[in-house]
Amino acid sequence: MLPFENLFDHRGEDYFSRGFVEDLITDLAHFQSLQVISSYSSRKIGAESHSAIDAARELAVDYLLKGNLRHKSEQVRITVQLLDSSDGRIVWAERYDAPMDTIFEIQDDIVERVVGAISTHIDKALLAVARKKPLTSLAAYDCWLRGMDQMRCGTPEADLEARRILKKALEIDPNYSRAYAGLSLSHFNDWSCQLWEQWEETAQRAYDYALEASRLDETDHVVQMILGRILVYRHQYDLAEVHLDKSLALNSNDADSLAHIAMAKTMLGKAAEGEQLFLKALRLDPYRNVWYPCGAYTYFFQRQYDTAIETALKGPLTEIWVDLPAYLAAAYAYTGRQQEAEHYLDIFIDEFTKKISSGHRPQPREVIDWLKRANPFKHDDDTELMVQGILLAGLDGRRDEKQSTVPATDPRRMPASEPN
Repeated sequence: MLPFENLFDHRGEDYFSRGFVEDLITDLAHFQSLQVISSYSSRKIGAESHSAIDAARELAVDYLLKGNLRHKSEQVRITVQLLDSSDGRIVWAERYDAPMDTIFEIQDDIVERVVGAISTHIDKALLAVARKKPLTSLAAYDCWLRGMDQMRCGTPEADLEARRILKKALEIDPNYSRAYAGLSLSHFNDWSCQLWEQWEETAQRAYDYALEASRLDETDHVVQMILGRILVYRHQYDLAEVHLDKSLALNSNDADSLAHIAMAKTMLGKAAEGEQLFLKALRLDPYRNVWYPCGAYTYFFQRQYDTAIETALKGPLTEIWVDLPAYLAAAYAYTGRQQEAEHYLDIFIDEFTKKISSGHRPQPREVIDWLKRANPFKHDDDTELMVQGILLAGLDGRRDEKQSTVPATDPRRMPASEPN
């Protein structure tokens, strides 16, 4: 990070630009995939180099972040640019405006948004390169990126491929905690989503890999988040919250982790806290529409049904959750819109038939039992809210004997870099 140019009318405001850069460096350093040059070296290079590219060559870095701060009327404008050091190309740029009299109040918000955008962009750039490499030539972190990319496909076959790649990472570095975390995540998908007949076996594997990841590195926020989520499903709620909070303490600016933790906090009976984490994830990565089902979930359990409906319909309906249409059906039922409730209930039953019950049309009790197991709420009131909502939508009165032969694939999962 190069020093930001201070374009304030009074040079006395240099302290603000220096403090802003210091905060950015501190927050970027929380991402273990990024190695950030110290502010002392950045200031020295920035003062002595003739160009940003010169600075990059001296520091041997892949990316440079530079910017300026300008005072205009009653506004302060902060402009940032991320440069590819190999050719000086601008790969990301943004401009932020804020009232001057509130600048210190919103500085944290600006820092968070810049940090989130930079970390997301760099991981995407690294993944694009890793995809072109043969598996034998990948570094451990490349394997992590490609493994997580496979898990976004949402199939058991993709999870198997992810495991192959992640095990390659362990051949490169046997103590690489992220590889164990990824293996845990792949088994979590089998356990909580797709291989119901192997529940006990896959549940144990998910837990064991997560524990090993945490043992190897207790300071990785992703590892702590994954372990926390798995502990929720094991009904170890208090311990789960310890790990979720530890993840937030280690890095509160990773949008992916925030979305996962928002879900977990809601299961722990803290939907309002989950909502705030969802909103922050959305602010840090506003173009990721898969965040919306996560937000709908937090609103539903605050009994804000209209907001839950509006939020859910902004994102993919069945790609992330099998049971999102069930929550929509329940929300519509609670607001007295029975026609819409029955419509989304039909969608849910169709998805359940395809992806959970291996092609046979489920009975109401089977559906309710699955919903309870796939949604391990800490408090009975939340479980009852979910169950009564879908019954109100018409589940108990359904006598649809229509059979489906579509094989089971892509059930509700905990996607890599996307909220469950």
